[in-house]
Amino acid sequence: MVLRKLMGIFAVTLIVCGASTAFAGIVDLQESTASAATGGTLSLFCLPNGAGSAFADAYVKGGAGGSTVAADATITLTLRDGGGFIISDFPAEDLWLQWTDESTLIVCTGGTIADGNTDEFGQTQWVNGLNLGGSAEVLVQVRVNGDALTSDAGIALHVNSADINADGVVNLADVGNFSSDYSNPVVQYRSDFANDGVMNVADGGKMASGVGAACP
Repeated sequence: MVLRKLMGIFAVTLIVCGASTAFAGIVDLQESTASAATGGTLSLFCLPNGAGSAFADAYVKGGAGGSTVAADATITLTLRDGGGFIISDFPAEDLWLQWTDESTLIVCTGGTIADGNTDEFGQTQWVNGLNLGGSAEVLVQVRVNGDALTSDAGIALHVNSADINADGVVNLADVGNFSSDYSNPVVQYRSDFANDGVMNVADGGKMASGVGAACP
């Protein structure tokens, strides 16, 4: 009888250990987390060649009357497995950002992947400028192998680009769209690159800086 009990306990232990081992090193979308350095709704200016604003040079969304509020939009992702243990050296190419509606965006190949593999703390970040055109005023999600984190509904990071028509290159067509928006009494977010609620020389400067930029 005692032997049977011991064998039973041993079997249960093996099952529990086996289950724990099965999840080791496998990303758990609930245990893993992502967050931006600054809360609230943020805005980031992008270019197809990645030479737009770095995440540290974002704005708090909703400027008005020519005023801007600088913000650090750096996104930090921490990967964990089902046991809550960190996952290091996870490949960056399998980690990317995806907006919940990309119908008015063009994301160049690899244009939103993480800046590097996860480190010894299971973390990686988005710091450098993104390779994209168009604009989006919706939540962005961190994707792991194509799946969104279930621990977070998304981050309020809106984006716009001098590639206004989202065709992968900043050219005369975009300059024409910008000119049209510049004279429009209703400020269009797609061209309000300084995110200050007015169309002015700050936006013109960013538009000019982007001419010729294209997806790699």
